[in-house]
Amino acid sequence: MKKTLKKIFNIVWHVLVAGAFCGFIVLPFLHNTINKTLGQWLWYPCLVIFLVYSFIPNKKMKEQSKFVQISSSGGILQLLFIISGIFVINYYDTGYNWYWFAFALIALSIPIGCVTVKAWAESKNTYSTEQVKAANVRLGKYIMFYWLLDLFYMACFNQWLVLQFVFGGVAMLIVLYSLTVAFLSEIKTNKWLLLTDFLLGIGLTVYLIYIIPNSSLQEILIPIISAVYGGLLTLVGVAWTIKSNNKDRKADLERIENERKEEERKQFIPFLRLDLPENAVGAVNTHFGQGLDFDKKQDLEKLSNNKFYCYKINDFSVKNLSRECIIIESIVVDGEERIFYGDKLVESGKSTWVKTTENWLVNSANILKSIKLKCKDLIGNSYFLNCKFEYDYPHGFYQVETEIEGITYKGWNIEYSVSRIDLPELLQEQ
Repeated sequence: MKKTLKKIFNIVWHVLVAGAFCGFIVLPFLHNTINKTLGQWLWYPCLVIFLVYSFIPNKKMKEQSKFVQISSSGGILQLLFIISGIFVINYYDTGYNWYWFAFALIALSIPIGCVTVKAWAESKNTYSTEQVKAANVRLGKYIMFYWLLDLFYMACFNQWLVLQFVFGGVAMLIVLYSLTVAFLSEIKTNKWLLLTDFLLGIGLTVYLIYIIPNSSLQEILIPIISAVYGGLLTLVGVAWTIKSNNKDRKADLERIENERKEEERKQFIPFLRLDLPENAVGAVNTHFGQGLDFDKKQDLEKLSNNKFYCYKINDFSVKNLSRECIIIESIVVDGEERIFYGDKLVESGKSTWVKTTENWLVNSANILKSIKLKCKDLIGNSYFLNCKFEYDYPHGFYQVETEIEGITYKGWNIEYSVSRIDLPELLQEQ
């Protein structure tokens, strides 16, 4: 029974709200067809019902983003002011009251619009706590400035001369100060916004001169203000030139510094070549492991035609031909890096052993395609040195045959021998 009554109440309530919304929208425009008193008696209850429904907490709205919530509430308030203004103008003797309505609507729309834009920006990007605080401060400044312009508009339609000079003069000074700061700042500013501010400042200045009641005072102020604007533009132009020169100078300094670093880097490039084993005075080692594990199904799936290779890389000796010491960090085989340990620092003119698989065989699904040494100089730059190699089947036929789950797998032994080391290729620069 309660559920039925609740459904009936919801239906009646929504029908009432729908009727109230229609009355709220339509009645302001029916002033020529119905009595004004009747219109007022019908419209104000519709307004109350519409407001009650609009601002009742809605669970679905809480699930929406912050942007949707702010936009919805802001849109309702603006619609309320617009329709209310139309109703008041059509049903009352307002005189110039619509100027005040526009003033109030603008004053309300400014914070709603600014907060909506900020919420939209936050919904699209992620900002740090410091950035949010700075944005809040800037948002407050924008709201205060636009309210100042709204007050200037109020003073204009009321023809309050003193307040026009006060509000308009303060707004003009803020615009000119912002333009000067924008020109001198290192932060990039939108050119269209700068142009808009400049035109606003010029417009305010011209209007404030125009409303001066004393023509003699106008004649005195016009050349003074023109000189001030000319000097300001000259000052900004000089500052802009200095800023541009500083930017070019900074770019030249960065270019010179990069050239210096490049010349310094060239002094430390690690050059290696193969050397005789008896000349080696140290060794670097690494561990390859067994490679493919035939107890793992995913490793067996890598094999083509049930073939695999058991390879080893013969040890080789390299000599440091560079002017400075170098660090042999690792060996990269088919893109897989293995870090060296041992005597990784090689002095200039000295040789060292490079030991990889040693006497162990590594299982692989394919023949190796690349072997690279990764080296680092003493100033932090890393290089790849591609190793040319040859390979050989020691016996010419497969040496391993095994059966797993009824499938026969055949393996070939391969020996790889490094035959040449190419010139170093810069990997990264720190």
